[in-house]
Amino acid sequence: PHAPETAAALPPDLSLAATVPDAIAIARQAGAPELVVIGGARTYANTLPLADRLVLSRLALRSGGTVRFPEIDGADWSLRHREPDRSDRTTGISFCVEHWERDPK
Repeated sequence: PHAPETAAALPPDLSLAATVPDAIAIARQAGAPELVVIGGARTYANTLPLADRLVLSRLALRSGGTVRFPEIDGADWSLRHREPDRSDRTTGISFCVEHWERDPK
């Protein structure tokens, strides 16, 4: 489900999927303990309903861009841990990492 030249460039322990169902099937077949999603906005919006855990990087940056991660509904999610703010050594951009879990229903 992906271009062979793109797949050939990947390390052997990584897979590339063209669709969310393909990614889930690849992860299950490999016995992966988790599936990591790296967006765009549409990918995030399509996979957020399937997630039970989020690890978000929040950057202190005004990029001028319009693409954002979908809003996290506080009725469904709880912030479990927020790592201390830090700065990237190369860019100097400040950021923090947040760990969220979906609340059981």
